[in-house]
Amino acid sequence: MRWQTIGNEEKKAVVHEEVKRMNKLPANSIYATHRLRVLNKIL
Repeated sequence: MRWQTIGNEEKKAVVHEEVKRMNKLPANSIYATHRLRVLNKIL
């Protein structure tokens, strides 16, 4: 519900924060690799 009420810039900021969080995980993490792929598609 909250996701629909925020603007595009705020959504991009949230996605960028998640990308930063995923970049802190180990490079060989399958979870992090997949999650980054999905986040990049969102952007």
